[in-house]
Amino acid sequence: MSEKTSPYPALRSDRWLLAICMGLSLVLWLITKMGQNYDYAYTIELEYYLPEGFAFRQMPPRQLTLSVSGSGWNMLKYNIAGKKKKKLNLEITQTTDHTLFPSRIKTQINKSLRNFNLYMTSSSPEVLEIYLDTLARKKVPLILQGKIETSPIRHLLRPPVLKPDSIQISGAKSLLEGISQWPTAKIEKTDIDESMEIPIKVAPPENELLKISPQEVKLLIEVEELLQKEFFVPVKIVNPPQSDSLAIFPAQVQVKTSVGRSYYDSLQPTDFEVIADFSQVKPGSDQTTLALQWGKKPAYVESANFSPQAIELRLFKKEE
Repeated sequence: MSEKTSPYPALRSDRWLLAICMGLSLVLWLITKMGQNYDYAYTIELEYYLPEGFAFRQMPPRQLTLSVSGSGWNMLKYNIAGKKKKKLNLEITQTTDHTLFPSRIKTQINKSLRNFNLYMTSSSPEVLEIYLDTLARKKVPLILQGKIETSPIRHLLRPPVLKPDSIQISGAKSLLEGISQWPTAKIEKTDIDESMEIPIKVAPPENELLKISPQEVKLLIEVEELLQKEFFVPVKIVNPPQSDSLAIFPAQVQVKTSVGRSYYDSLQPTDFEVIADFSQVKPGSDQTTLALQWGKKPAYVESANFSPQAIELRLFKKEE
């Protein structure tokens, strides 16, 4: 059997010729284009080195956008070689406010560009404003931010304690002047049933130029059992009225308290005072009841109330 041949041999040859021509055209176009000069922009990070004992009071730019000029081939070599500078170290030698001009930056950048026949044409921002101040450190108390609550049958033995209870802040002296305390991160602990010590973050500075240490502290929460204790306390009369005699009923009230176990045994009726203040009764009044109020009660008592809330009274006026 004879081999089959294409009915269109000339057409197949023309396609190959067309493909070769297009490939050559692309190569010639690429050579021409890559030989032309271009401006290429890229961004580098800035890292500053300050004189000892000084700090920024205002942060200068952290990035610099560079405009680099050169042929397309040189740009390609520069990127393939991986020599593109990602970070620029700037050593600050002056200790007063000043402006850093681009000439110094160009010198440093062009060192890495020279071997590739590239050069820097401009930068953005064009100048760097440097604002310096003396480096200072300050120790300030920590303030707990948040909500600490025990369960109904427990009581805080003492206010929660931060360990340590202060932090050190460092930064430009002028930035530290208005700082007298520092907050913790917000915390919410409710229904606490036992003593605990937990880590708590210190609130980070809003100003990146400030540094704090430590960044985490411990919060000590001590709780104890709440116990109920009751007393009968005599009603104390203050500002008595002008009368021959005065009768009140009842002469004593029942006081109910909730107190931590550590104070239970030492709590006595004499620690409380319930008063009837007769300055509230107008002269000649026919008033027959008077509301009672606390005269004193210990601060360490979690809760206390008395019953009844008012007394009945009867005044006997002096005879004319």
